[in-house]
Amino acid sequence: MVGDDFDGDVIAPSRAGLNALWLNRDTQEHRAGTGYDTIFSLSELPARLFG
Repeated sequence: MVGDDFDGDVIAPSRAGLNALWLNRDTQEHRAGTGYDTIFSLSELPARLFG
């Protein structure tokens, strides 16, 4: 799951056992935890998906 709403798009799916990425385009705040991490641009997504 990828989303820009931290609570709705990241926390909820990670609690359900899905991995999630927070797309934070507004600040340099980085949040990471079990099942989730932060990206700052969609250009980072392919590396996260395909290693």
